[in-house]
Amino acid sequence: MMDIDSSGQLEINEQLQLTERENKMFDYLQEVNEFGKKNTVMRVAGGWVRDKLLGRESDDIDIALDNCMGKEFAELVQAYNNTKGISTRGFSVIQSNPEQSKHLETATMKIEDVPVDFVNLRAEEYTDSRIPTMKFGTASEDAHRRDLTINSMFYNINERKIEDITGRGINDLKNKKIRTPLLPLSTFLDDPLRVLRSVRFASRFRFELDEQLIAAAKEGSVKEGLLNKVSRERFGKEITGMFQTSGSSVQDKRYPVYAFRLMQELELLPIIFQLPKDVVIKEKDFLSIGVDRMLQLQRTFHQVQMRNGNLNAEISHEERMHMYLSAFFTTLHDYKYKNNKGKYEPASRYAVLESVKLSGKEADMVELMTDGTYKMIRFLSNYNPPDEEGKYSWSTALLGDIPRKELGILVRSCSGKHGAFYRHVTLLALSMQLPSGSHDVFDDELPEEQTKKVYDFYSAFEDRVTTLGLSDAHNLKHLINGKDVLVHMKLPAGPWLSRVQELQLEWQLENPEKGEEDCIRYLLSLKEDPEIVKLIDEGRRKKARQ
Repeated sequence: MMDIDSSGQLEINEQLQLTERENKMFDYLQEVNEFGKKNTVMRVAGGWVRDKLLGRESDDIDIALDNCMGKEFAELVQAYNNTKGISTRGFSVIQSNPEQSKHLETATMKIEDVPVDFVNLRAEEYTDSRIPTMKFGTASEDAHRRDLTINSMFYNINERKIEDITGRGINDLKNKKIRTPLLPLSTFLDDPLRVLRSVRFASRFRFELDEQLIAAAKEGSVKEGLLNKVSRERFGKEITGMFQTSGSSVQDKRYPVYAFRLMQELELLPIIFQLPKDVVIKEKDFLSIGVDRMLQLQRTFHQVQMRNGNLNAEISHEERMHMYLSAFFTTLHDYKYKNNKGKYEPASRYAVLESVKLSGKEADMVELMTDGTYKMIRFLSNYNPPDEEGKYSWSTALLGDIPRKELGILVRSCSGKHGAFYRHVTLLALSMQLPSGSHDVFDDELPEEQTKKVYDFYSAFEDRVTTLGLSDAHNLKHLINGKDVLVHMKLPAGPWLSRVQELQLEWQLENPEKGEEDCIRYLLSLKEDPEIVKLIDEGRRKKARQ
């Protein structure tokens, strides 16, 4: 496996530093417990304990109860509130939904303005499904049934102390290790989705996978379980979770690439991103190439931020995910599949919509950005003269010759129904043409001399876009709307109109200084254009047949 700089232990303060709000909340719950006279042991479970030990604040509070159901305890909170004249806020009961990983009924309410979930301690029994049969359990059973040791610890509210029942949770946090409480093979065979959860948590915290866990994840029986027991929707939720970061630093933004590299090394990518059988990819290692291209995009983000020039732009979390997915699927750009309506669509669209069941928006964005990336690379190749060895010279001398119309068309082609993404496509194209670095996802260094040449070329290209006033070319509106075009050209509506409107926008891009009168004269001249004449005649013939 790769070097993830796991040398040295994390500093863990085992005496949790509770906030004032957390102290108030836990004091209040103890009052409720005394009021109910049930002697319930209340334990905060899982992620909150882990995050507090890591020095991260968390409002993800799940309270596990040893002798009652969550609904029963929540009703006790409500009864106590009534005695104090306090209204209970946000009280609801979430029914069990195993497919959404809600295996038991959960009661939720707000305490100190923080959503709190109540559930009983649980034990699990698995059969042929990844959905277990749940029953009341002990604290030990509950801890050992959890996916990872770092998520298995409790904070005992009654005694105000951490309980590391598996005996490994704190040490694994210190040692940056992802490990299962029980044997990993049996854990993954029971619920194969936990392989992906292991990857997600490793990438989230930049931790290392345990060697036994790696061996178990590569077992054929586990892969078979992923294929047969886990829904594609659950794959998609885990993949989406791998793009979630805990901050805005460069380090936080690199973690999704680590997740995909881990899936590559665990041989999971072909299982998750399955393609139709009729799509045969020439490059056998196309998924690995996709991960390398994600890494190049990560390094591009780093280069752009470090140089802080005109290519640096604000990119949202969602847009960044779309860009990484687009980089990953660039290897599928030339491949199509026939959908269930008999229409040919990009193979990447199948991978997004069917393999991991993401939304139509995600599929649209991947299609738009990958298409735009290749269009931009081809376009710029016309203005990137070869050097003496026949390779790109990256000379900026010809960029000033780019015609305004052609450049405007390119910028507009990077827009769609979800917005304008010309700047995103520029960075993707840049990432495809920067020199390669090492295989290590935590090494952002690139060969400086060649990197500077390519970066400066794209920076000069961006200057050309700005100089010609085309940064917002996607917002260009027709000077003459369709209804008025019909009036001026004295023609009935027909298939010619959409083409005339395309040509009108191209004319406007070429003639930014001209106004409506000049535009009308241009439109009238199109009545003599052979292409438009042909379309007009086709429209007339079609109407005559009706």
